[in-house]
Amino acid sequence: MKTSAVTPQSKAARMPKPAARATQPAPAPPRRGRPPAPALRIEGPKPAEVAVPMDRLQRKMVDEYGELDRKMQMQAPDVARYDVLKRAIKSWFDGAPADADGIIEGRVYRLHLSARERERRVRSMRDLVGVIGLDKFLELASVPIGALEDLLGKTRAAALVAEARTGSRRIKAVPKRAAGKD
Repeated sequence: MKTSAVTPQSKAARMPKPAARATQPAPAPPRRGRPPAPALRIEGPKPAEVAVPMDRLQRKMVDEYGELDRKMQMQAPDVARYDVLKRAIKSWFDGAPADADGIIEGRVYRLHLSARERERRVRSMRDLVGVIGLDKFLELASVPIGALEDLLGKTRAAALVAEARTGSRRIKAVPKRAAGKD
């Protein structure tokens, strides 16, 4: 009796190959120090870019702004740490009387903390409406959108909210060449 051994290779050699399928190439591994690129998002049409005429003084201002922006970005970690320390140190005085100043000392610095600042707010909105009337109150009132969304939910709040491009513009400085290379 003659038996033949069936090996995975010989079995695979006899099986027909499946048709090739189009696949997306595997994403490249992320470069060191950089997070992987976000997934492609399909958005509406790209907003228009507008160039305005500029004179020599304006060009100097653009370059000065760009250099200051670069320096500010270099200071960002220090500013963030400064803010963390400031909040922590102020919290040490949460139990102190509001009208009392405070002093704390390190080995090199002494910090003076002032009494709390005075803040004013309306004691009773109902009393205010009674004095100025509902129409004037509604002219003056401002409702935080986040609070409205928390109260009603984003979908219901969206029906009551108007959105328009009336806010401030952001400025992004993009170096044309390495800093210091004139």
